[in-house]
Amino acid sequence: MTRTFAVHPVNYLRALSLPMATLVLVTGGLLVLARIDDLRVLWSLPPILGVVALLLFTVRRCRITLEGSTLDDAVLVIAAGVNTRRTPVSALDLAGARCLDLREHTEFKPLLKLNGGHLPGYSAGHFLLRDRRRAFVLLTRHEQVLMVPEASGHLLLLTPEHPRQLLAALREFAPTQMAR
Repeated sequence: MTRTFAVHPVNYLRALSLPMATLVLVTGGLLVLARIDDLRVLWSLPPILGVVALLLFTVRRCRITLEGSTLDDAVLVIAAGVNTRRTPVSALDLAGARCLDLREHTEFKPLLKLNGGHLPGYSAGHFLLRDRRRAFVLLTRHEQVLMVPEASGHLLLLTPEHPRQLLAALREFAPTQMAR
């Protein structure tokens, strides 16, 4: 059994405005150089278009699914940009999971990107948080963030459209964990 949970939509205008402005300036500069010297500079345009395509792919690839039917085989799969995290539900500390606002709980804000992507209004991948813990994040907003601790001490920070529904679905698999 697989259940998919919608991720809060990315504000593409906000997320891609800075990289796109940079690419427009670089492309404009290359075109000016091409007119001055020769057209060989135009060979650098395909890599620039490739960067644009990669940015669009990574920002659009946001998915949260819950696979399995029992606690032993249940897995939370998070596709975030170029990263995919598969975490067994049995490895989650669901008693410590909660919904929070990162504007109030600033200790959980991503501080340093270790492996992933970070644009305005979009963070995905492995990050070091302000409280120096490691987390796998898929953030498209700072309010209504689902924070789920793992048994390893790392965290999951997610922004599903309905975080309480995802948390309830996770707790359905592990009611015995909640009694601890």
